[in-house]
Amino acid sequence: MRRSIRTATLIGAALLTASMLAASTLAAEDPPPPYEGHRLVRTEIRTAEQLRTMMDISPDCWCETPQRGTLDFRVPPDAMAKLERSGIEHRVLVENLQATVDAERLRLLARDAAEDAAGPGGGSWYDDFRNLADIVTRLNDLAAAHPAIMQMIDIGDSLEGRDIWAARITGPGTGKPAVLYNSCQHAREWISPMTTMYILEHLVTQYGTDPQVTALVDAVEFFVIPIVNPDGYEWSWTDERFWRKNRRDNGDGTMGVDLNRNWGYEWGGNGAEPFPGDPLYHGPAPFSEPETQVMRDFYIAHPNLVASIDFHNYGQLVLWPWAYGADPVNDGGVHAAIGDDVVDAIYGVNGLLYEHGPIEDTLYPASGASVDWTWGDQGVFSYTVELRPLGSVPGFAPPPEEILPTAMENLAGALALADAATTGVLFDYPTGMPDIVPAGVSTSFEVTMTPVAASLLDPSSASLRWRLVGDDTFSVSPLTALGGNLYEATMPAVACGQSIEFYFRISTLIGTPYTDPPTAPVDLYARDVFEITTTFADDFETNVGWTLEHIDLDDGPWVRGVPIGGGDRGDPPTDFDGSGTCYLTDNVDGNSDVDGGPTRVISPVLDLSTLTDPHLSYARWFTSDDVDDDRLDVELSDDGGASWELVESVPGSSGWVTRTVRIGDYVTPTATVQVRFGATDNPSNSVAEAGLDAVRFFDIGCSGSIAGDVNGDGVVNFGDVLQVIGAWGPCGPPCPEDLSGNGIVGFEDILLVIGNWSG
Repeated sequence: MRRSIRTATLIGAALLTASMLAASTLAAEDPPPPYEGHRLVRTEIRTAEQLRTMMDISPDCWCETPQRGTLDFRVPPDAMAKLERSGIEHRVLVENLQATVDAERLRLLARDAAEDAAGPGGGSWYDDFRNLADIVTRLNDLAAAHPAIMQMIDIGDSLEGRDIWAARITGPGTGKPAVLYNSCQHAREWISPMTTMYILEHLVTQYGTDPQVTALVDAVEFFVIPIVNPDGYEWSWTDERFWRKNRRDNGDGTMGVDLNRNWGYEWGGNGAEPFPGDPLYHGPAPFSEPETQVMRDFYIAHPNLVASIDFHNYGQLVLWPWAYGADPVNDGGVHAAIGDDVVDAIYGVNGLLYEHGPIEDTLYPASGASVDWTWGDQGVFSYTVELRPLGSVPGFAPPPEEILPTAMENLAGALALADAATTGVLFDYPTGMPDIVPAGVSTSFEVTMTPVAASLLDPSSASLRWRLVGDDTFSVSPLTALGGNLYEATMPAVACGQSIEFYFRISTLIGTPYTDPPTAPVDLYARDVFEITTTFADDFETNVGWTLEHIDLDDGPWVRGVPIGGGDRGDPPTDFDGSGTCYLTDNVDGNSDVDGGPTRVISPVLDLSTLTDPHLSYARWFTSDDVDDDRLDVELSDDGGASWELVESVPGSSGWVTRTVRIGDYVTPTATVQVRFGATDNPSNSVAEAGLDAVRFFDIGCSGSIAGDVNGDGVVNFGDVLQVIGAWGPCGPPCPEDLSGNGIVGFEDILLVIGNWSG
């Protein structure tokens, strides 16, 4: 129920009175505000000794688990002098956290008053953060408005007796796979329940309108648990804004257990603390807390759960097991395959790249975490998503303007998880599909077919099914099993000027088929077939004449070398093509990236004037946590660098990305063509890393001939028919008479000659 206008007026009066009292004096018995004078500082921790010192200085690392690297800490006023004496590199992000808390509280009260004055429907529910009562009210309102697809479930009580609510969203039918999204194990992470509420609301309000949502809700049983830790969340609104744990009285004057260290898989190990006063206290025993018991029992009661996301903030990360240590996860690559889909979906909304990988590789160890138990004990494909912000401050109290962008991009990620985890088989192409199929020769590339919701796959059923455009029937080319989920597909040798359509298919051991595209053979992949002539190729193993240009650059110039940074700051851990060397921005292990710029690497001048249809391909890498300002620009020039045309401006990407572009779409293919790649971090307030590899200029065409011109005389006529007849039967490449590309010269090839008859 909304507050009345009179209540809002009283709130305003109370705020004015409180402000006047604070300006004069506080009663002697009143305790000071909890964060008065506390600073938020960003440190660079380089040694274990520095970390121990910092943990002694600060009662609260604003991180999942402290270790070496860039870490934010809350520092009480009486500890700042010790930090200054320590010699630890640091800078103050927030001078007074209590001022941040006070400003946020006043803003929220003003929002409530404005909504009361506006009446029902005034303002957006996602304009600012919402307390526990508001969230429960919103859940009930949505369930009442959409009873056919949404039900509220009281799944248990917290330590202090508050209800823990789950929403179930699904269409008609039973026996479906289930997906769970939960948030707010840590009380102070207010943006996490706003995100899960947005996901929930989109599912129920767009059902019947959005085709993707409708199909997923009909096929999947969704569960959303916005507040796992209602006691801690309530406390963070009323008493201590940056409270992390639940509200367990530990009996020694300290309060709270870190719920995300209390799950029963590898409980009590690295990244959890046995000391009750520590923010990372794992509790007296695994599943000692009512909140984690409720979650455990919910998973056990729903064996149809196949995937889940535990939302946290902050850091912009998509993480999967193991959290407790560095052992490889026993999943056949499924976590990585689905995680890539989630990251790509998030990136597609706002161009913001979430770093991703196993938790131990990407973040820090965290034993007793939910993601390990849900996978290790229950076999659910489990993810931890660390939401925004990254770089901006303060991380646990982001500005309300971050709510909707965060929620919208993670809605896309959540839908991608549901789609991938319930699709049965994930198809992926590690080396990419060829953009253009070379004429007259077979072309091979890798395919992964990973079972998720499907039963065991039959490797002998894996196949590429193809046909020439205009044909009705498909030819079947078995895939070569390379071990595990990896296969090799081979495109047939096809005559120049043709177009080929194709799809992939595999069946389970009980005969259930899966295809990519999923709707094949209605929808198909298609590629044109041309002769490909490479005119310039560089894997950067030698210096072939690239030049460098730096403008207002403070750090991170392009260098050619074997990557040594390890990838822990967003830099490429390896080159793209496996040759060893690439161009990358700086090549050091540690705190070095692009600052300022642009820094540019520029190709030699190339003569493309005699080519038929020149193209450019390259592999690029660019990571950045500032999508507004940081860029990797790719540009072409047709006048030796006097002027440049922009090909693409990349704000961030996921790993190595390959691009193929047609030169004529941007510049004239002259005798003085160049390409340049420029990386910029301006202003220098973020981490930006770039890489470049496998640059190639090539020409496509059919040697001036036309399709069906077997003898190359420029016309398609009876002479070509005679040449086809003369080569009748099996014919291996190169075989110009095999126009259909099926390895046999026969009637199909005669028909292709007739179909292209020119006199």
